[in-house]
Amino acid sequence: MNLAQVVFDSQGVRLHGSLHAAEPPGAPAFVFCHPLFEERKSACRAMAEAADAFCRRGFSVLRFDYRGCGDSGGAFADFAVGDWEQDIVAALEFVRTSCAPRAVGLAGLRLGAALALRVAAHRDDVAWALLWEPVVNGRVHLGQELRKKLTKEMVTFGKTRVTRASLFEQLEQGQSIDFDGYPLSARLYRELVELDLGTAAPHGGLRCLVAAVTPTGTPSPEASELSGQLAATACASEAAGVRLQPFWNLVGYVHTGELATVSLDWLARQKNARPAPASTRGPAPAPPGGPDHERAPETAVTFPCDGRLLRGILGMPEGAAPRAGIVFLHGWSGCRLGPHRMFVSLSRRLVAAGFACLRFDVAGRGESDGQAGAATIETMTHDACAAAEWMKTRHGTDRVVLLGICSGAKVAIATAEALPGIRHLVLWSAEAMGDLRNAATRARRSLGALKAYARKLVSPRTWRKLLSGRVNVGLVGKAIAQTETPDLNERAAESRVLHGFRRFPGEILFLYGSRDPDTSSAAQRYLEFCRRWGVANTMHEIPDANHSFYGLEWEQRVFDLTAAWLDEHVPGR
Repeated sequence: MNLAQVVFDSQGVRLHGSLHAAEPPGAPAFVFCHPLFEERKSACRAMAEAADAFCRRGFSVLRFDYRGCGDSGGAFADFAVGDWEQDIVAALEFVRTSCAPRAVGLAGLRLGAALALRVAAHRDDVAWALLWEPVVNGRVHLGQELRKKLTKEMVTFGKTRVTRASLFEQLEQGQSIDFDGYPLSARLYRELVELDLGTAAPHGGLRCLVAAVTPTGTPSPEASELSGQLAATACASEAAGVRLQPFWNLVGYVHTGELATVSLDWLARQKNARPAPASTRGPAPAPPGGPDHERAPETAVTFPCDGRLLRGILGMPEGAAPRAGIVFLHGWSGCRLGPHRMFVSLSRRLVAAGFACLRFDVAGRGESDGQAGAATIETMTHDACAAAEWMKTRHGTDRVVLLGICSGAKVAIATAEALPGIRHLVLWSAEAMGDLRNAATRARRSLGALKAYARKLVSPRTWRKLLSGRVNVGLVGKAIAQTETPDLNERAAESRVLHGFRRFPGEILFLYGSRDPDTSSAAQRYLEFCRRWGVANTMHEIPDANHSFYGLEWEQRVFDLTAAWLDEHVPGR
């Protein structure tokens, strides 16, 4: 991807973004508005690839994180809808200054689409609004999200420990709730339930596309209704359908090029777009590593690996040389944020404790170059080796710690086996690898999926979806049956890594959730491996926690155990 990582301010807080700058200068531009919560992480690569497609068709695109979200500054609990709309305005001003576009538009996914329309409705300098599967009603959306939270609880505990009604009651009483590791404040709740796109009244010059993601590729009733409501306000609006799975809710990569294609084709039919206000093209965004970035606590960085550029965020402690460099390794379908922004929060805590912390996206994920489908554990290991060597040579951190979650833990082991200087590993929810895998793990996952879908089959709502074609029966069967066979070549390669890793001279911290289905198998097998070969290790189970530690108390426990282990095993100089 041809992009530059950029920073700009909103209300005194630094926002991180990625700018895809088209040629020539003055090309029309879009600001992309991400969804919230875990949808931001799941949709990250799809949004990046859509922006790249727009850039190839002559549009400049800025993608960015709101305050308290993604890579940007601030804590999630401190902000709400009104703040994020101010951030979108700041992003528009940044694009106007840096690109001097002849016309500007807003595009958004899910809640990002709702925010984009609310901002566009009150600004006559916005020519287009691309609304991808928009959240139309905040109260309805929040109810759906809380239902998903309770579904996770049911899968984790076999029952729900609270009800949706009790969660709504807490929010109505002005209390915050733990929304899968995100603190959902009473203020955010109030502003979400007041969100209703049905009451939006955009200016007459705005052109809107309401794109619905459906199994049939036809516009959903909700999209058609919203488009009609917008048209009734003298706004030119059209509804479209895109045949895709709901990629913002899925684990794994989904090719979403059709969404960009439908949007670009619609834009090609639009004429006489309202021009952006005349402005003088300002200076280009400062490149990562420039003077302004050196003074910042976190810096956007790039480094090469196998002919591609990998992109990340580097946090450096102030004053003395860092105690060590910590390289964060995300999971197979993740990105440098980690689940519910865990990597961001922990890296900032560890930077304050004197560590240099690098969070980066492996090739084909997040912001980094490469094809998503080409990623393997082997390529991820190459990227991790490049990151560790870059930390050593560029920043003089002779001690490097690898911290990985899920399949990122396998990458950490493979990297430590490849680089003799690695002495410390922190592995969260480490997947069993190579000969440590067993059929029992897959059986437990299939049983868990079967129980989940069995509960759904007694619901009339599920049968309505089945009869209307809104459920992909093939994917459900695949989830239950788990018929796919692990790649034997990959398994053999992992076994070779384990063979070399038997001589690992360092120390490992293992952290697992006691409710993670893999814990009883993977944790036990890693313990046996370490005992057999004399590999020093410490292992903790977080009571009741699931695989990704989706809870504020579980997250805090993971952070405390990790920080304490690092203080003991990687002391200051």
